[in-house]
Amino acid sequence: MRVRTVAVATSAFALLLLGGTAAQAATDTTKHESGLMDFGPNGFGGWSCPEGTEVVTGGYTYAEGAEHLDVKVDAKMEAATEYPHYTTKADETGWYVQNGEQAQKLNVWVECKAKVEESPSPEPEPSETVSPSPDVTASPSTSPSTAPTSPVPGQAGSDDDQPGLPVTGAKGKVILASGAGLLLAGVALMFIARRRRFTA
Repeated sequence: MRVRTVAVATSAFALLLLGGTAAQAATDTTKHESGLMDFGPNGFGGWSCPEGTEVVTGGYTYAEGAEHLDVKVDAKMEAATEYPHYTTKADETGWYVQNGEQAQKLNVWVECKAKVEESPSPEPEPSETVSPSPDVTASPSTSPSTAPTSPVPGQAGSDDDQPGLPVTGAKGKVILASGAGLLLAGVALMFIARRRRFTA
């Protein structure tokens, strides 16, 4: 029983120690104070965190033994922002106060922590470009048509005329004239042969 009690106590101490270390790391801040500053009625004043740090929280305190008079604004100063009394830089944060209606001395304080530098995100790797597959359907301008086409009337024929189609144009006229000539020559021969038969 005693051994178990010691083991439990040791584990609890280790967890407490580790928890305290983690909490300290999470709230590892440094306090900075302005010292007493004179604030007029409705006056502004503030204090910034050192370079390389950023504000976690802030506030103000009264002068020792002084009457606690009203304060209108008690807030964080954002980076790159214009305030009535000051314009912060792009990497500057802090705390500011606006006094009330009566003048008084105030000490503005800030708690700051080191800035965590954000590691740049890695550039995306170029994706592989997939070339599109060739189009298996040829365009009409590059693929000869296999369907027979009728010739246009009045258009001269060519040597590539397909068989079985009527021949038109100049070529058709030449063939027609040749046929007529052959027909006339045949009729003339028949006439001559008949005449010889009658005269023989």
